[in-house]
Amino acid sequence: MGLIKSVAELDFPTKIKILIYGEPGLGKTSAALSMPSPLLFDCDEGIHRVNASFIKATVQPKTYQEILNVLDNEDLSSFRTIVIDGAKKLLDLMEMDIVSSPRAKVDKLVQGNGTLSLRGFGERLRMFEALNKKIAYQNKHVVYVAHQTTT
Repeated sequence: MGLIKSVAELDFPTKIKILIYGEPGLGKTSAALSMPSPLLFDCDEGIHRVNASFIKATVQPKTYQEILNVLDNEDLSSFRTIVIDGAKKLLDLMEMDIVSSPRAKVDKLVQGNGTLSLRGFGERLRMFEALNKKIAYQNKHVVYVAHQTTT
């Protein structure tokens, strides 16, 4: 059996994974919410800037653990897409989770000034990868919205 395949033999991914990136006010969140049956994680508390006709079911997490709790404990069967807006704020929530962890200093995840160490950044990457796997295992599309500039 050869490695060259015809179009009919190709295995196409069935779940969409998208990053929408750009300046504020371009309609990134509105575009993300046009995906099939979305659930919005409004990490940057910006849902008030979205036209009311585009607003869908929304979670406004204050911690990374709240995101995990929703993904692990809520009935998400009516949602086909997870929208995370904004990506930078998600990373900030992950960082707060690491920094506040009892093992942060023991495992050298933070520097003396309280910011992430190189190990801490590695831990945040592991958390991000685990989040993406969790969403994929639930058979959901995922859309990240990232802002070119943040406030």
